[in-house]
Amino acid sequence: MIDKEIYSHIQYLIVQLRNARDVKTNFQAFQTFIAQYQHDILETTDLRWLVSICDTYADHGTPVERRNALLVSLFANLIRLSDTIIKTLEQTPNETMIAMMKSCQLPLFDGLLTLHLDKQDTCLNLAKRLTRLLSETPFFLAVYQKVIQASLDNDSLLGKFARLSARPEFVFPENALEIADNYGII
Repeated sequence: MIDKEIYSHIQYLIVQLRNARDVKTNFQAFQTFIAQYQHDILETTDLRWLVSICDTYADHGTPVERRNALLVSLFANLIRLSDTIIKTLEQTPNETMIAMMKSCQLPLFDGLLTLHLDKQDTCLNLAKRLTRLLSETPFFLAVYQKVIQASLDNDSLLGKFARLSARPEFVFPENALEIADNYGII
């Protein structure tokens, strides 16, 4: 549930910044508010507004904040894009295709292959890279972890992928830096 006061203040500052109104003052107020209410924001604000906060940092933050905020925003929006396509197509699971993807990788385009449902460590390795980069900015790391957890807990593409996989613990785990990949590398 979104805390109405937090939501109203965040929304007001984001609107001011998106409309380039007194950017320096409003961004300082935004940063102060986020720092002061970080825990409450993470607990009560939905992903839509957490991504909007990240977008605002991507536009106005320090170089590290801009990079990390954009990483989280990009990741969340890729999940949204994937789920939008899946929901738009409204296809029922193709059991034959799922069985094939559990035994091999299938060609996509331009040399890319599908992920192997049971043997992939791509999601784990991406999670490690994101965790390492985002650890420099704890707020963005926490937002990233919320995006992952909400995606895995719901009927999203990422959640479905984890449920189909023989190794769901490799699908963007929170403790990615503690898990060895297919080559035994932590």
